[in-house]
Amino acid sequence: MRSDLRALIGRGLVLLNLAAAVASAAVVVLAWLSPSSIGTFDEGSGDLILHLDDRRALRAAGWMGLLLLLADGLFLLYGRAPRAPLRHIVSENRDGTVLVTREALENGLRSAGEALPEVTRLRVTVRQAGRRFVVHAAFSAPEGSSLPAVSQALRQVLRQRFEAMVQLPDAGRVEYELEFSGFSGRLAKKVENAVTPEPERAPFTGPQYPIEEEDDGAGVR
Repeated sequence: MRSDLRALIGRGLVLLNLAAAVASAAVVVLAWLSPSSIGTFDEGSGDLILHLDDRRALRAAGWMGLLLLLADGLFLLYGRAPRAPLRHIVSENRDGTVLVTREALENGLRSAGEALPEVTRLRVTVRQAGRRFVVHAAFSAPEGSSLPAVSQALRQVLRQRFEAMVQLPDAGRVEYELEFSGFSGRLAKKVENAVTPEPERAPFTGPQYPIEEEDDGAGVR
């Protein structure tokens, strides 16, 4: 519905601009071929004095031209068709090209990022801006995490997974936008000085018989 209305308004503006252009061109040609038909030409000064008998008509034409220019400006700003969403990314390799869907790429990047123990939640979106692709990753980390370290590790993992899934041409490039959404969960506690448990000793149950005799060196007890 909106696309049909946009197309109808666009066609109407095109027709109005065409009519205004034709009328302006006709006035210019008429002033060049027969200046006396639209005014009085002063040969001394080289000026053309137009016959403006009806000022209301001239004022109405001026307002119409102003409104047309305003409508053209608004249509250029807000009447353009929205850009189609990114559906796939072209990956080039030796054997040819492969179309990688945006959903598959986002799922692969999310699974690679969530494999990090420092990332508890991750939401990844991929969009295209001209020849570059922007990977936006919103992540959560456990409390007590070092955000610079987590962001560095996450950026590296995302870059490796993107390059493993998509091979862009030389003109293409990728930018990574990381957004910290907040802390979620806690870090796993690490035992720094782990004590090796001693082997269990059998309980004392008394002397064991027979008791061996010890030699006193001379062979006599």
